Amino acid sequence: MANPSASAIFETYEREFQSLSHELSTKLAESIPQADSLDTKKQLLNQTDREIDEAEEIVSQMEMELLSLPQQIRVRLQPRVKAYKTELEKLRKDAKRLRSTLSSSFDRAALLSHPVPSPRPPSLDAAVADSDARARLLGGTARLEIASRRLDAAQRIALETEQVGVGTLGVLQQQREQILRTRDTLSNADGFIAQSQRVLKGMQRRMMTNKLITGAIVVVLVAMIILIIYLKWF
Repeated sequence: MANPSASAIFETYEREFQSLSHELSTKLAESIPQADSLDTKKQLLNQTDREIDEAEEIVSQMEMELLSLPQQIRVRLQPRVKAYKTELEKLRKDAKRLRSTLSSSFDRAALLSHPVPSPRPPSLDAAVADSDARARLLGGTARLEIASRRLDAAQRIALETEQVGVGTLGVLQQQREQILRTRDTLSNADGFIAQSQRVLKGMQRRMMTNKLITGAIVVVLVAMIILIIYLKWF
């Protein structure tokens, strides 16, 4: 069932895996055990191994696609990918167990067979070869499609990374401009402070001069008063 919160690419991978997993389960449980001959079973089992590898590629694509999704969606989808990996491991174990059983059957058939085995009908060989060639062609086509989707996903991630990088550079440029403006403001403030200090020093010098002048005037006035008193009384 489609999830509106998941990406379309992830949903495509998910549908492909579910379809392939169902097909593999049917082969391992019914098609291979019910095949007419051991050679046909072996041929189908080899095809199953290739399809299991294809399913593993699809799961790997799901994991790559998760990296491009938001954190909230990624956390929700990770358990599903983990369940698919567990299901894939079970299919691989079933195929291995079936191959072991098939190998034992081949050994028993070799012991019980006639020293000069009769050749198989050419039609059966052609059918098996045709089935194997078709399976290899389908597997190759599927792998090419998966590789193409992987390149598309990698390209999309690279573009998103580039956009993030451009955004980061823009933020750094704005911060640089703010720092330069702050430095200019501080420089202007230093200029104002230096000018204020010069004004204060000038005011201080004028105050000292005024104090000296005032002191001199007081001294002159006192001397004149003393001189007047002296001249009046003596």
